[in-house]
Amino acid sequence: MNSPHQSISYGAQSSPTSLAGMLAPISCQLSSIEHGWELRLVGLELQEVLSILATTCDSNRPSTLLIQNTPGSSSLQVRGIHSDRELLSLGETTAVTWAIRAEGPLEATDIKTLTEVCVEGASPLASELPVVSSVEVLPSGAVSIQTRSREQLLLVAAHVLRSHVKNGINPRQVNVTHPEIDFMHHLLGRSGNFTVRPIETEIYSTWVDIGISTCPERSMKPADQSVIFDFISSTWHGDF
Repeated sequence: MNSPHQSISYGAQSSPTSLAGMLAPISCQLSSIEHGWELRLVGLELQEVLSILATTCDSNRPSTLLIQNTPGSSSLQVRGIHSDRELLSLGETTAVTWAIRAEGPLEATDIKTLTEVCVEGASPLASELPVVSSVEVLPSGAVSIQTRSREQLLLVAAHVLRSHVKNGINPRQVNVTHPEIDFMHHLLGRSGNFTVRPIETEIYSTWVDIGISTCPERSMKPADQSVIFDFISSTWHGDF
């Protein structure tokens, strides 16, 4: 990467002030599964993932079923969310294990069926219900998103890159758009995985140079390519 020109300062709340913060990876790994596609995310909180899904999900009447394991209880706690506005206004979601989005309302029998599917460790996409996507917080802390549409997960990954740039600049000064789906198709087409770190992202006066590692093992290997977000044209560029 080139030496920065006049750089845009990190915001006070998003500044990675420690070495651990500068090295903390955000990674996306896309793969095909039996009933669709899966995107595994590392470095994002569940609430941020749900916000991205609400933004990218093409649904006229979405409903979301939240399922959580409650410490000290042998039963699962379930909660139905009937709109994206209600979903995004949720507070703490650390106890939530699954978040299942469906087209239209879920009846009591539907909730029972989906809860049983999750307990059995099967994919909610395998059910006959109109499930749009399924989000699961894995024991490792990674978040798994399963959908029937590869394009939707490419769009989710695009918003992850957009969020990475927004967290490093003052978003009130720059309109940060997300990459196009075709751009993400080529980026993830190399290995199915990409990882970004603040320490490998350089902010210039008119663009951001984002170092990306496409190592499929999501290791701490250095970036092997870069993509550019141009502030002036609000466009993304990559050498692929």
